[in-house]
Amino acid sequence: MSNTAATTRLVLLQIAAFFGVGALLVIAYGGVGGFFAGFDTACPEPVCDWARHYVPASRALFETGLPTWGYVYPPTLALLVWPLAWSSWGTLAWGLLLLLVQAVLAVLPPHLVPDTPARVAVGFSAITALTVPVLQVLDWGQVSALLVLLGLLAFRVSERASKNSLGIPGLGGALVGFAAAVKVYPLLLLPWFLVRRRFVEVGAAFASALLLGVILPLVALGPATTWAFYEGAAGELVRLMPDMQKSIGPQSLVSVAERLFLAGNTSLRPILGGAAVLLGLGQLALLFLIPKRRPSDGWMWAFVLAYGSFPLFVTSSWLHYFAHLPIAWLLLARVLLRERPTYRLGVSVALLTSVALGTWPCWVALGNDWYPALGAVLGSHVLTVVGMVLVLVDAHKGEVIEGSSRGVDTPSGSR
Repeated sequence: MSNTAATTRLVLLQIAAFFGVGALLVIAYGGVGGFFAGFDTACPEPVCDWARHYVPASRALFETGLPTWGYVYPPTLALLVWPLAWSSWGTLAWGLLLLLVQAVLAVLPPHLVPDTPARVAVGFSAITALTVPVLQVLDWGQVSALLVLLGLLAFRVSERASKNSLGIPGLGGALVGFAAAVKVYPLLLLPWFLVRRRFVEVGAAFASALLLGVILPLVALGPATTWAFYEGAAGELVRLMPDMQKSIGPQSLVSVAERLFLAGNTSLRPILGGAAVLLGLGQLALLFLIPKRRPSDGWMWAFVLAYGSFPLFVTSSWLHYFAHLPIAWLLLARVLLRERPTYRLGVSVALLTSVALGTWPCWVALGNDWYPALGAVLGSHVLTVVGMVLVLVDAHKGEVIEGSSRGVDTPSGSR
């Protein structure tokens, strides 16, 4: 079988696994309506963020020029979806676009790193459909799926540009800038480019963020409206932050620690916030270990570690902020199947426990309220970082033995 035919067959199997598992979930809840009602009682309907935040904010742009309730981001996204916000088929189009983006994320990652076993690729697609943050994206935080895809592609194209002339220097940074113009905090992806001394990417990121986040609104809305919108979004964030931090939803280290250990007491928040920032900086410092320890798939490790730093810096991190978790699981599974990590048992326990905490069965076992309240997704994320640390800081002569084949089945054309 040719490489193209084998890859096509594998992709079709992955698509079938992703949508097949999704269909089983819908059937288990008695239909689409039952799924959303059972999974998220706060908003028992698809694409809630679209209906409650994106559409009102987009429509308000040329009416009041101010952000609507709950919209605390730059006006970029509201401008880009403006045609859909006024269309009678806008909700359907947005939902289909979301499914397309999520399907790409459920299929593409195993093909972007070398020699991923075919069974791992299919398993990755199936487990993605069960991942709680991914399911949450279907209801709240649809933009998180876009941010994961933009970040993943940014790191990939930057890696290609650094290794051959076929890549486009600066394109990776421009994609990060696009993501930052939508939600600002994707600027935390830039440390990897600094570690690799890819200063063109950093410059392109800031140029893209400036173009889409400032110049585009200035041209479309005018200086006064643009300033008023940003001022209003900042005020809305300040107004909502206390309530968000008291909610059971946020999965940031600060919020979960206050709920579990301090009975909601916020008096230690400055100390907890400082500790979280230090941990976040420590996680980003792991990027310096990657070039030597992970020469073949290091860019994807860097993406997971950089993207996974968000909840350590952003105190209102909701479940959907962790939509990258399946990619972290993929990387750890590849290590266990293809290599000989010194701390194999620790990596295995971290991976299996992380998957257990981050998927739908745990949501069902704990319930809609206790699952987020206990910080299950944050725990899942922390365990992936622990597993990655064990691999990166391997005791076997200071480096991981990469690529020791064990006769696993490899999808053709996955390089």
